[in-house]
Amino acid sequence: MSRLILSCDLSFALRKKLGPFCLDNRTTSFCSQIHLRQGIALAFIVPKHVHDPPTLAIVEQLDAINTAFEGHNIIEVVARLVSAEHMQPVLNDWTRAFLNKLDNLKFLSYVGTDGYPIIIPAIQTQSLDAQHVLFSTSVYRDELERIPPETELAVFSMALTMEDVLLRGKYLGVRRVAGIRAGVVQVDWVYNPMPPVPGQVYPPMELKAITEF
Repeated sequence: MSRLILSCDLSFALRKKLGPFCLDNRTTSFCSQIHLRQGIALAFIVPKHVHDPPTLAIVEQLDAINTAFEGHNIIEVVARLVSAEHMQPVLNDWTRAFLNKLDNLKFLSYVGTDGYPIIIPAIQTQSLDAQHVLFSTSVYRDELERIPPETELAVFSMALTMEDVLLRGKYLGVRRVAGIRAGVVQVDWVYNPMPPVPGQVYPPMELKAITEF
């Protein structure tokens, strides 16, 4: 039940720019850390106009993406991380391409030991293969290092075009991927929050005939 609450709350709250989570001292404190990191007010707010320069936090995370994969073939990365010859595809082609867009916002979330959701901006999150996503830990390092391995982690990606996707899976911890420290998530659940047909994408739902109206 807590998994469903976390996933639904995460999708709703991020659409409202994290507002609903900032309701008490503990959650307000964490949201303040996001927006006031390094003493820069609202450092993660998206520019109003597309031609405005990106904010500091976004620049840092884009640098993390470039550093993580510069000079490395993604096939090598997959080969090092995944030993299984045959993987069941969890992420379809659209989801993988959407996650890999550098101008999309991405957030990680999990339930802390106090029972409250913790949200971490992670625009550097990328699709690794059809079953894993990864993110460099060079940005928001302290927050990312505190995520316990084996934790159920939600990954939410959204675009300013009102497209979004919500993933959930087991956090495998921080690993060396192509020589770069990166957190890896093994995805086992995918949800489409978008109209006109929001619903679970993976595992696929059985189609049932409607016999009563």
